[in-house]
Amino acid sequence: MYFFSSVKNYLVEPNALMTNLINTPLIFLGMYINLLIFKNLLKLDVSKKQTYQYVLFSGLWTSFCNIFIQAPLGLYINCIILPGIVMSIFKTRLIKSIFIALIPTAFTLLFETILCKIYSSFLYSSYSILTTIPIYKMALSLQIYFIMYLVYLIIKRNNFCIKISDNFSKESNIQLLLNTILASTIISVQFYLLIFYTDTLPIIIIVLSSFLLTLFFFMVVNNIIKISKLEVTSIELKQSQEYNKTLEFLYDSIKAFKHDFNNIIQTIGGYANSNDIEGLKIYYKDLFVDCQKINDLTTLNPNVVNNPGVYCLLTAKYKKAEEQGIKIHIDFFLNLNVLNMKMYEFTRILGILLDNAIEASTVCDNKVINIIFNTKASNNMQYVLIENTYNEKDIDTEKIFEKGYSSKPKNTGLGLWEVRQILKKNTNLNLFTSKDDCFFRQQLEIFEN
Repeated sequence: MYFFSSVKNYLVEPNALMTNLINTPLIFLGMYINLLIFKNLLKLDVSKKQTYQYVLFSGLWTSFCNIFIQAPLGLYINCIILPGIVMSIFKTRLIKSIFIALIPTAFTLLFETILCKIYSSFLYSSYSILTTIPIYKMALSLQIYFIMYLVYLIIKRNNFCIKISDNFSKESNIQLLLNTILASTIISVQFYLLIFYTDTLPIIIIVLSSFLLTLFFFMVVNNIIKISKLEVTSIELKQSQEYNKTLEFLYDSIKAFKHDFNNIIQTIGGYANSNDIEGLKIYYKDLFVDCQKINDLTTLNPNVVNNPGVYCLLTAKYKKAEEQGIKIHIDFFLNLNVLNMKMYEFTRILGILLDNAIEASTVCDNKVINIIFNTKASNNMQYVLIENTYNEKDIDTEKIFEKGYSSKPKNTGLGLWEVRQILKKNTNLNLFTSKDDCFFRQQLEIFEN
C-alpha cells in the first residue's frame, strides 16, 4: 500500500524533473508522429533507417532540452538545433529542413496553448503548476499527439502538399531564410506570451490569438510556396530559352543538311559508280559525324534530360565544347526524377568533370568527349561515364584528387578535390577513374541508399 501511495503522490504532486522524466517516452512517440506529418506534407522519401535515426536523435535532444534547459530557452534552442538534425539525416536543404522541424512544433504549441487553458479553467490551477504534475502532463501530451495524428490523417487523406523547391538561387535562399527566422521568432515569442498569461486571459482571447498566429504562420508558408513557384517558373523559362536555342541550331543544321541532300546523294552515287569503296568509307565517316551532331542535339531535350538544372548545365557545356571545336556525343538513358543522390551535389560533380574533360580535349589534335547517362539494373546502379581525349598520358589518377594539384600553371586545382569531399560524405557514391591510350575516363556510380 505504501508503494502505491508513493507512486500516486509522485504522479499528482508538482515535480518538474519527474514530469520530464516520465514524459520522455512520449516525446519519441511525438517525434514519430511529426515524421509522419512532414513526410506526407512535403512528399519526402524516407527510409526505415532515416526514420529510426530521426526519432532517436530528435527525441533524445528534445528530452535533453526539456530536462536540463529552462523554458522557454530550451524550446528556442531546440528549434535551432532540430533543423540541423533534419539536414544531416534527410539530406535536405536549409529552408526545407527548417519547415520540417518547425511545422510540427507550431502545431504542438497551438494545441498545447488551447488545451492548457481548458485544463486550467476546469481544474482551477495555473498553467505553470499543471505542466509540472506528471499525470496531467502525460494526459496533455497524449491528447496533443492524438490531435497531431488526426492532422496527419487529414493531410494523408486529402493529399495536402507543400512544394518547396531545392533549386533556389542564392538571393532567394537568403530572403527566405530571413523571412522564416523572423516569422518563427515572432510566432514563438507570441505563443510564449500566450502561455505565460494563460491564467489571466479569457479562453476566447487565447483561442482568437492562437487562431491569428496560426493564420499568420500559414500566410508565411503560402508566401514561401509562391516564391518557390516563381523560382521554378524562372528556371523553366531559362530552360525554355536554352531549348529554343538548341531547336534553332537543330533547325539550321537540318535545313543545311536538306539543302545539301541532293549533292550528298550524287557524291555517294559517284563513289558507287566508280566502285571507289575506300573513298566512300572516308566520305561516309565525315557524313556520319554531321548526322551524329544532329542526333546529339535531339538528345538535348528537356523531355529526355528531365531536370531543368542538369539540362541547362549540359546545354551550356555542349556549347562551350562546340566553340572549342570539340566533337561531343551524348547518350542519355537516366531518369533524374529517381536519382539516388542530392541534385545539388550531382550537378556540382557533373559540372567539374565536364569542365575538366573540355579543358583536356581542347589541347588535343583529336578533340572528342563522350558522355553516357545510364542505369545498370543488375545492381541498381545509376552511373555517368565521361570520357575524353587527352595529351598528358602519364597523369597520376590518384594525385589529381589532391588539394591544390593541377597540371596547369596558376590553377588552384580544387575541382576534383571538391568532388572527393562530396564522395566522402555519401556512402552510396563512387568515382572510378581510368585511362588508356585514347581516352581518360571518369565514371560516377550512384547506388541506392
